Amino acid sequence: MIGDLSTQYISTLQDIKTANFNKGLFDNAYELLSKKDALNEIAINKDGTVWIEDPETGKPTQVSVDEYATGKYKAYTNSNLLYLRANILPNDNSIFDITNNAISMKEINDLIHDYLSRLGTSENSTSTYEKKMGQKIQQGIENI
Repeated sequence: MIGDLSTQYISTLQDIKTANFNKGLFDNAYELLSKKDALNEIAINKDGTVWIEDPETGKPTQVSVDEYATGKYKAYTNSNLLYLRANILPNDNSIFDITNNAISMKEINDLIHDYLSRLGTSENSTSTYEKKMGQKIQQGIENI
């Protein structure tokens, strides 16, 4: 009896430590997303897949950007993922990899403007390669 009670006590202490650690991870992710203004941006994995709600099961899953672009799916935002992590997928710390690597459209636009400003304007001609890459970049921005 005493052994069971002490085992339960130690287990409860470990659960409390885990809960406090997870709350810290959540708070850090929320703060980072808030600073980046990326709470309401679409949640995208490092491999480029988009987090969506499966229309058939209602469960979170991932699809390719091309599949998402068909318009059949509702994408999760980064704040949706934090909600899922806190309430539906407890202890799934892989979600923090996604939210911690999130980027806002403002950051993307700032990066593009920064790179474009570094290109210089002394040349009037553009190679076919540069035109083609410029079109691909524009297409990628439109897809996002």
